[in-house]
Amino acid sequence: MNYRSMLGCFILTWFLFLIAGPTSIQAQPSSEPAASPTSSVSTTTSLNSYFGERLTELEQEVQKLKKPKKDIWDKLSAISGLISGSIIVLVGLFVTSALKKRELAISQVQTVQSFLPQLQSGGPKEKEAALLAIQALDTKSGLALSLAVLYRDEGSINAIRKMGSGPDAAIAKRARETLASMVIVSFKYFSPETEDLSLSLSSLQTFYDLTNQVFWALKGAVEAFTYESSWMLRDKATLKEFRKERTKDGAISRIDLRSLEKVGIKPGMTLEVIPMKIASNDPHPQSMTNASNSS
Repeated sequence: MNYRSMLGCFILTWFLFLIAGPTSIQAQPSSEPAASPTSSVSTTTSLNSYFGERLTELEQEVQKLKKPKKDIWDKLSAISGLISGSIIVLVGLFVTSALKKRELAISQVQTVQSFLPQLQSGGPKEKEAALLAIQALDTKSGLALSLAVLYRDEGSINAIRKMGSGPDAAIAKRARETLASMVIVSFKYFSPETEDLSLSLSSLQTFYDLTNQVFWALKGAVEAFTYESSWMLRDKATLKEFRKERTKDGAISRIDLRSLEKVGIKPGMTLEVIPMKIASNDPHPQSMTNASNSS
């Protein structure tokens, strides 16, 4: 074989190698396992979930940046509607309360006007009846009790006593407290036109204080230091006479410093100033001795 034949064979062999080589290489089985379709789908889903969550977070951050913070004026503007509504409600309640008070005052004036003749010029029974009627018409405000305290005469005191046992607990309590703070003195036996004297018990420490107040109220009708010689006091309800303290030899004490409670004078009593001609002739009647013996 010559040189030319050998060169031709070599070229032909190389050409066949180039043609057959890629085919044999492609026919060889791969040593690496192929990716399954399920694994590809799972990877894609995870990537979509991750990027979806991240996108949502970014959108939320953008919204926060777009939304401005409220300052104090924005907050005041937000609650201004609530404040305005509250003010309107309070004003309405105030006006309603004022109207009710005005109506009550008008009603009370009309009630008093209806019974004014009995209150001003009526006798004790008429005045008592008028006050009790006012109390029946106006049971809550205490108008009748206030009027009774203003007049402080026999009829008024009797009305206060009945109010003290009435059905309204608040009025009854006030009436009892009123009675507990006063004693009434009537001068009808000496001067029928003289108004009854209403005295506060807190201002009367002793029996001497009481008789001294009554003496000045008599305006010269009796002389000083003539208690039990020209006049004396007695309980109108029981006709019990209150005599001054005696000394050991039975003489009348000039100044009696006993307390009213010890004498037997109780809150709410109506005392009558009587001349000695009406009083008992016995200076020491057993039933009229010092209240300390009977109380």
